[in-house]
Amino acid sequence: MQRTIVSHAPNKLPPYSEAQRRAPTGNSYNLPHVGKPLALAPLSLIAGSPLMLVIHRRIAPQAQWAAELLLNFEARSKSRLRCFSADGEDVGLFLERGQPPLHDGECLQAEDGRVVRVCARPEQLLHVTCSSAFELTRAAYHLGNRHVALQVGDGWLRLLDDYVLKAMLEQLGAQADTIEAPFQPEHGAYGGGHHHSRHGDEDFNYPPKLHQFGVRT
Repeated sequence: MQRTIVSHAPNKLPPYSEAQRRAPTGNSYNLPHVGKPLALAPLSLIAGSPLMLVIHRRIAPQAQWAAELLLNFEARSKSRLRCFSADGEDVGLFLERGQPPLHDGECLQAEDGRVVRVCARPEQLLHVTCSSAFELTRAAYHLGNRHVALQVGDGWLRLLDDYVLKAMLEQLGAQADTIEAPFQPEHGAYGGGHHHSRHGDEDFNYPPKLHQFGVRT
């Protein structure tokens, strides 16, 4: 009788760089922020996936950080997201559901202890101004009636670029200019945002769905 021997060789990790060999052992690295953020600490491992920096926690603003995430508003609104850091590191966000979107300058803490800073990626917007407060209020009313995410400033409104909405605004007498800027719209007035509570979600006992954002650079 012929026997078949199956060998299960462990997955091999890529060799460490010389800087990593000299780094102290442990999971937490306190890296200074000089110019652009540094990201030399080892990556976290999650079962069944490539090496990934895993983030679960939102924390208070920090003076120093080790990596940055450059995300548009849609990506900052996801509690489950796969993206890449400014240095090209694979990142997985597994944040608490039902929280406000991440804002520009907010800090997160990775499983390995590193602080990660969120930056709002500039995107194409409509910058809306009017000749009077009444006209601006009317423009805001019609945009709100269409459930448009809206950033409100002193004498101006901003929304994601949309040629249909731009035509509507111009018909209302508003000036709608296309600009490139970070987008931070008003959050829902009732706090926790629109979400459906499901019993047991707090235990993360269901397969998380990661949304993909960006490409490695």
